[in-house]
Amino acid sequence: MKYVDLAIQTLLFLAAAGVVITHFGAPDWEMGILLVQILLGPWQLLGSLAAVLLRTRQHELKVPHLAISWIYIFVLLVVSRDHVSVMLVTVPAWLLAAYYYVVTWKVALHRKHDGKFLPHLSF
Repeated sequence: MKYVDLAIQTLLFLAAAGVVITHFGAPDWEMGILLVQILLGPWQLLGSLAAVLLRTRQHELKVPHLAISWIYIFVLLVVSRDHVSVMLVTVPAWLLAAYYYVVTWKVALHRKHDGKFLPHLSF
């Protein structure tokens, strides 16, 4: 499952990069970023929630993501729509997304080495 999570996140990050590269400066480029963000955010939030509830190997690394995500959602709900800026909606969300992606990357690609004798070889 960790590889599926990593693959989906990678595709969504590439989609966001594609939107920025192809539509930057266009009137609707921010909407493309928000669309990817709307897909990526809930995916990562559910992934953190599952990791914490199921106490997976990476649950300790995903607890901060889950806690900060809920605080961020609460702040967005409390702040009035008149005071919400694009920066408040996008920057913290993408910082959380980057943290979750790095954690997922490390967990998915972690190789366990049992011994020190020729660790680059795996039998």
